[in-house]
Amino acid sequence: MFPGELKPKCLIVLVRGNPYFMQTFTARDRQNLDTIYRLGQNALERLGFQVITMSKDYTADDFVDAGHFMPSGGRKLARKSRSIFKEYLPSPIAPSTARWHRPQCRCSGRRAQA
Repeated sequence: MFPGELKPKCLIVLVRGNPYFMQTFTARDRQNLDTIYRLGQNALERLGFQVITMSKDYTADDFVDAGHFMPSGGRKLARKSRSIFKEYLPSPIAPSTARWHRPQCRCSGRRAQA
């Protein structure tokens, strides 16, 4: 899926569903789902990926529907993933040093039009 050298720089987020809908699960269903997430995270980490699984501290109010976040859910995910991102992006790029270069057209060598 990804070249080996990029795997440690990939962040895979295993998203749990909206607790409102999960309350319909039996205790056994919830236990099985926890096992699936744990095994999935372990397998991806063995392959060299950075993985976080959404914790169970999300509420139904953090979701718009079964799996899409409200701003509150997005903020919780951002807080959880911040430490991982900081490892790879220790300081923001200053706007004055960030440069975007238009790609050259392969056929003519001229700069592509914006």
